[in-house]
Amino acid sequence: MKRTINSTGRRRLTLDQVTIRLEDPETAGGPRRFSAELTGFDEMNLSADARVYVEPYAKSSFMRFDFGTVGGIHAPAHTELVDIDAGSAVLFDVKVVDESEHVGRILAAIRGVSPVDPSEGDDNRRSLLPVESRDLGELVWQLDMSPGARPVLVLNSRLPNALVRLKSDPLVQGAILPAAIALILDRLLDPEGPGTEEEEWVDDWHTWYRAATGADPDEVEDDEERRALVLSACQAFATQQRFATRTEALGDQQEVSTDD
Repeated sequence: MKRTINSTGRRRLTLDQVTIRLEDPETAGGPRRFSAELTGFDEMNLSADARVYVEPYAKSSFMRFDFGTVGGIHAPAHTELVDIDAGSAVLFDVKVVDESEHVGRILAAIRGVSPVDPSEGDDNRRSLLPVESRDLGELVWQLDMSPGARPVLVLNSRLPNALVRLKSDPLVQGAILPAAIALILDRLLDPEGPGTEEEEWVDDWHTWYRAATGADPDEVEDDEERRALVLSACQAFATQQRFATRTEALGDQQEVSTDD
């Protein structure tokens, strides 16, 4: 399906207003379904007649579902993801669209919403860098920076206790997190990079950058200068987290335990 909506002058919806859950197929082997809880739209001074659309997508596949109007949001009878690539991670855009005075103009939107994982609740969906587990072959990890979506750190599902180790082992944290952050910051600070100015996750990372470095995240055209800024931010993060010091202390504890 071709997207033909004009996005001039849009406002932002927030994750507090949008909760999406994937549901099991009605019949074995059938397509997945989803449910969407959309709240607070009528408090944004938007036209009550503006249409509300939920748009799931994965890779090159895309669908659009009509959820009524700002003044009367209601889910369609069927939300099966029949045209979405099976087995792919699904993300969702939610848009409020003017179809009267300025036909096709987006009044408000949020992009790249991850569905709530019942085993994790909202925490992972709302985190600065969500973590997922997939089969990555021989790679230990990779950064998923799909267009229009919050960056996701992907760990290889073949590795036992990978997520537990990322949360608890300072050596694993120090080996993965600064490198992943460097990739994200290089994209944010590169004026030639993919357009990100309208994505909510960008604001979150700008806030992180200011907290880590004490400076504003300005775009930098010179590659060497940008790499230096990214390295400085990663070094500041590593210093705050004390990866090497904590790993050293953990090694000392293990040596003491062995001696005993």
